[in-house]
Amino acid sequence: MTAIADYVAERSPTSAAPQPLSEASWAPATLIAFRFCFLYFGLYVLTTQMLAGMVPNPKFRVPVLGQELPMRPLVLWVGNHLLGVQPTVHPTGSGDTLFDWTAAFTLLLLATLGTVAWSTIARQTTSYPRLYKWFRLFIRVGLGTTMFSYGFAKVFPLQMPTVFLSRLLDSGRPAWTAKLMAREMIDPSPMLDRLIRRRMRATHERLGSIIRDLLGRDADAEAVRLCTLSIVAQCVFYRNSAAIVSRLYPELASAQEIPRIADHVTRFSLKAIEGLRRPPRRRSRA
Repeated sequence: MTAIADYVAERSPTSAAPQPLSEASWAPATLIAFRFCFLYFGLYVLTTQMLAGMVPNPKFRVPVLGQELPMRPLVLWVGNHLLGVQPTVHPTGSGDTLFDWTAAFTLLLLATLGTVAWSTIARQTTSYPRLYKWFRLFIRVGLGTTMFSYGFAKVFPLQMPTVFLSRLLDSGRPAWTAKLMAREMIDPSPMLDRLIRRRMRATHERLGSIIRDLLGRDADAEAVRLCTLSIVAQCVFYRNSAAIVSRLYPELASAQEIPRIADHVTRFSLKAIEGLRRPPRRRSRA
């Protein structure tokens, strides 16, 4: 009876737990797939904003390595010569820009070349059980921290904050920042320099990079700078001159008008940039 019970226990479904990868030889396709995934996903985590989520440090901002040397010139070269596109870096916090898609394709090429070289050099290796376990842990930590940081940014609107005009004109909670900024403009404190370094400079550079794309690659720095300041000035005007605007045009004082004002500033600015991009017309001699 004891032998029968042991036999039934060995054959029961509950005892058939999945076994981890062992030292046994892997199939050739499994080896190639593991090497490719190790290189591609490992490089993706290390060269994107996922790395910053894995290394949280409020005193030191982890840079996006894909936008630094040596990856940045390589991505630009792949875009210009292989894909026929002109990617530019937009520090938006999103991974859905032309530069990011070009970088993903570049990593695909690097992982493919690396897999070929790895498979050629390590032809005698038949399995990677220990490396597989550590790599799976690395990917899980990277995925978990990224999901947590993105979820945190959705609960507390950090990734996609309130529209700039809403923060300037809305009478709700975000408006106190505009009042504080107005006071800083009149009587600057050391905090203004810190705010410019940590927030405003990045915003202006982001807007400037977008304007540079709209003006064309041959646009000079002065034109980009003037267009950037002109767009910001349109928005700030409604805040600094709110007392005058509300008396001249009371209908614009409503918070419901903010989307219409934002739409006007957008269309007005795009038309102006389009006009600056066109070559000047030559006057015909009479």
